[in-house]
Amino acid sequence: METTFNSITLLGRLGQDPVTRQDNTGTHYTLLSLATNAFNRNTGEEYTQWHRIRVYEPSEIDKVNQLKKGQHCYVMGTMYPLEMERAGKVYHDKEIFSDRIITGIDNAK
Repeated sequence: METTFNSITLLGRLGQDPVTRQDNTGTHYTLLSLATNAFNRNTGEEYTQWHRIRVYEPSEIDKVNQLKKGQHCYVMGTMYPLEMERAGKVYHDKEIFSDRIITGIDNAK
């Protein structure tokens, strides 16, 4: 049997302050917008990739709600497909559900 897994680890900076919301079932979660750097192999140019991250774990929500825009954040979680409809058009994207976040690493260079 083939072994597979869905795991993602990111180190980046917050693009905005965390936002706490509630889903359709009444469960609270926090949304993060995380920026990471990437390189275009063809041109050698650096560009920014944006990642949407959901945090459901209550102990992690308390931790990330203390973060501010521009701070470093180390995120571990699982990537899921996301389907949205706007103005009658369906959009496909990916979202990361994080189960662990490490903060306080702003002095790392």
